[in-house]
Amino acid sequence: MISERSLYLHLLRIFSASVVVIGHAKEFFFVHPSQGSPLLERLIHYLLSLGGSAVLVFFFLSGYLVGGKELRNFAHKSIDLRRYLFDRATRLEIVLIPALLFTYFLNYFTCGKVRNSLYCRADLTLWSHGAVHPMDSQSPLDFISNVFFFQGFKTEVWGGNGPLWSLSFEFWYYVIFISLLVVLGNIQQKKLHLDLIFAIPVLALSFFILDMKWLQYGTAWILGAAIPGVMHRFPMSGLTSRFKMHTRFKFILLVALFVLPSMLIMLMVPLLPGIFFMGLLLILSLYLTEQESLLSTGGSFKSIIIKGSGFSFSLYLIHFPLLALIASYLAPENRWNLSPLHIFYLIIIFLAVIGVAYVFAQITELRLLSLRKMLIPIFFKG
Repeated sequence: MISERSLYLHLLRIFSASVVVIGHAKEFFFVHPSQGSPLLERLIHYLLSLGGSAVLVFFFLSGYLVGGKELRNFAHKSIDLRRYLFDRATRLEIVLIPALLFTYFLNYFTCGKVRNSLYCRADLTLWSHGAVHPMDSQSPLDFISNVFFFQGFKTEVWGGNGPLWSLSFEFWYYVIFISLLVVLGNIQQKKLHLDLIFAIPVLALSFFILDMKWLQYGTAWILGAAIPGVMHRFPMSGLTSRFKMHTRFKFILLVALFVLPSMLIMLMVPLLPGIFFMGLLLILSLYLTEQESLLSTGGSFKSIIIKGSGFSFSLYLIHFPLLALIASYLAPENRWNLSPLHIFYLIIIFLAVIGVAYVFAQITELRLLSLRKMLIPIFFKG
């Protein structure tokens, strides 16, 4: 059984990943409308451009699920640094390393021969494009730097796979956050623990690696991390009790009234104010979900959300080079105009990418528990 709030968090993961994929597909396949284009065409193009905002929802969710848990552990003086690093590293690398290899394989067919796609040219008009030709960022050094999350700061993203930039941000949120908690824990207890051997070098290294953009986007992560504690102290159960309805209808309302507006705000408001407005709307939507009562009923809606959430990370990491491959064979040089037929094609392409990501996840993301079970005796002897 699962609580309504937990199911809602699963929904936010797969919904945000889907928004990112659709946004990138729009860039690969559709020409940008001009000021003289019909209003409806410009509006549809605008609504398909929420991928950047969806990434910030990911950061918020990561802070909520990972940072919030560690803040509770910190309050109870029960931080386990080794287990934390093990969990975070296995969660990322089990998908990242196969995704890097998959990107290399796809790029051979997309750009290995003479092709003139936006992706292969690292065209500036392509959102989340690589800064260099995809084949020029696939050296052994590029591979190692991406495996250890330096892409976007000191090196290029691997093989033009633009969304990998956010993964390095995510990793550094993980390690800097836990490092700060370790240092604060040592100060609080007035003792020096071996954990400082990890924490202090990480914090020192961060000053040389990270930039202002990392700090600004990190606001969404920190907001997410702080919310579980705030909600625990100020439960506001009255809100939830007044918002009881069928789960499917309730989630549709929450997305329509809070999640989509929060993403739209990020397109209209400067970055930091936009992040705070987004956080406020997401927090309100969480307050309107039940945390304690369990959803004992099954149903296809619940099953689809949980399964979709289960491979959302795989979808996020492989969709960009996969769309590039499809576009290099299907899309004309000047891309498609927005029309009902081409929107239909976009839906088919989106479903195809979903299918490939699901198969990819069967040998990566969905094997996480098995991988951890195999590695635990090695890393936690005694």
